[in-house]
Amino acid sequence: MMTDFQSKGQQEPIAIIGIGCRFPGQLDTPAALWRFLQAGQTNVAEIPAGRFPLDTLYDSEPGRSGRMQTRWGAYFTPAELEAFDYGFFGIAPREAARLDPQQRLLLETSWQAVADAGLPVEQLAGSDTAVYAGLWADDFEARLFGDIDGLDLYATTGSGRYAAAGRLSYFFGWHGPSLTVDTACSSSLVAIHLACKALQAGECELALAGGVNLILQPQITVAYSQAGMMAPDGRCKFGDAAADGYVRSEGAGMVVLKRLSQAVTDGDRIYATILGSAVNNDGQSGKHFVTPGLEGQSRLLRQSWERASINPTQLNYVEAHGTGTRVGDRVELTALGTLLAAERSVADPCLVGSIKVNLGHLEAAAGVAGLIKAALVAYYGAVPPTLHLQQPNPSVAWEKLPLKLPLENSKLSRTGERAYLGVTSFGISGTNAHVVLASQPPLAPAAPLAARRRLITLSARTSEALADVAFHLQEYIATEEMALADIAYTTSQRSSQLPFRAVLAAADLAELDMSLTALANGQPAPGLWQGRVPAEEPAGPTWLFGPAEPWPAAAFAAFLASQPLAATVLQRLQATTGEAEANAALLPDAPAPLRLFWQQL
Repeated sequence: MMTDFQSKGQQEPIAIIGIGCRFPGQLDTPAALWRFLQAGQTNVAEIPAGRFPLDTLYDSEPGRSGRMQTRWGAYFTPAELEAFDYGFFGIAPREAARLDPQQRLLLETSWQAVADAGLPVEQLAGSDTAVYAGLWADDFEARLFGDIDGLDLYATTGSGRYAAAGRLSYFFGWHGPSLTVDTACSSSLVAIHLACKALQAGECELALAGGVNLILQPQITVAYSQAGMMAPDGRCKFGDAAADGYVRSEGAGMVVLKRLSQAVTDGDRIYATILGSAVNNDGQSGKHFVTPGLEGQSRLLRQSWERASINPTQLNYVEAHGTGTRVGDRVELTALGTLLAAERSVADPCLVGSIKVNLGHLEAAAGVAGLIKAALVAYYGAVPPTLHLQQPNPSVAWEKLPLKLPLENSKLSRTGERAYLGVTSFGISGTNAHVVLASQPPLAPAAPLAARRRLITLSARTSEALADVAFHLQEYIATEEMALADIAYTTSQRSSQLPFRAVLAAADLAELDMSLTALANGQPAPGLWQGRVPAEEPAGPTWLFGPAEPWPAAAFAAFLASQPLAATVLQRLQATTGEAEANAALLPDAPAPLRLFWQQL
């Protein structure tokens, strides 16, 4: 069916309806990441002991052969990185031992993203959902292949980048396009661009896209240290005169994408909307192969704005690539600022930032990290501060360019009812990507629903994980304004149902808090029921009247038509778990129920 956008010759916007993320410092949910960004924090620290032999590799003197100039980065601790619930994902122990931790992180963040979107995993099985995953590093493969006697088939499928996207499609049972993308540091934003194109072409109805980056070998850090590309003090100084290199970091992010018209029809919670995107290459516009090109970046921005049907005067915020190198910052800020200056005055600046000042440079996952930040900026209507900015880069003509790096939390301005944002990602190969976002227009306030006792349903793979889910939900509700009806609707109608389950009956948030406390601590409470679903659970609700078999749908419908009292009772029962007027709520996704599999990396 042709959409209104297609009939007008325009690309249909793409809605971001779910986010999964995992960054060092226990930044495991979009809400945790947002609090971290607003607090102006960084997770960069000394490289964990045992990751590399720093005593022999580190040397503060620049350019020392075989040495790395920095001992800083945003790295997962062993406890964060080495645990994996292989049973949860249907992977045998021998295969798990040969599975690249990057593939593990993609599995975990994809599950989280789907849950965050309010899409029960079991309902997506067999669909044409697509996967686009950005990867670059193959450190784990290099380790495995160094042991020639230990190689087997699992060593190739577990460590090869080619298998990363396909593993996600296999686990979830999806049949849409499934691609691994490698354009170095722009990989994940290029993956998101390709996912949007697939959705707009009708190749899939839903897509997951993003990327992952882990640093399991020191060789790249050593090589880049020879070129002076690493910040010795571990600080990304985007836009600053003291910018002296980037900071390597780890993490993963995946987003769930759906055509906007379908997302609105389905009642999805929308973080932001992708209006258009572009990918290009610098060609020879840079001085060297690895040097960013002013002409290539300018062309990229113009293409993106044209495809998004926006004017530069509408832009309110741009999430820059922003690595914190003097040349890279100058080229990027000059390209953006010059194009904006042709349409707007310096008195009307566009805010610019970079998540790399907080998280470091996630390389293959840098683009999706920037997109997640921009989506949260659009959703919450605020721009976090820029860190490590003391004196603006003198090679940028700030006085002539309508750009501003916010030093404190700032309100996101709007152009009419919406805010317009951009996200940029550049690859060392010269392949660049830019995505244009818009905030969703504010919804009309819903009429308050009748106050009554409601059922909140929670589930997990183990009883311990169920307690963890309760703890995270309680913690989240304490800091966010939420309606009980929205919580009931989201947990019962828009969540995957795992074997260990709990039902909490509550008339208000205070009652829910007491029940969550009891569940988190393994204690009984009024209005709290727990149980485990049998392995052979019947699909959907089953209605039994006496000893008879479950009724066919047609027979049951006829019964309700002839028995108005029974129909009324059923309607009231359904109303306790969800209503058409209730909204999909933003709820935390607790960590996957872990049966820990430890592998020394």
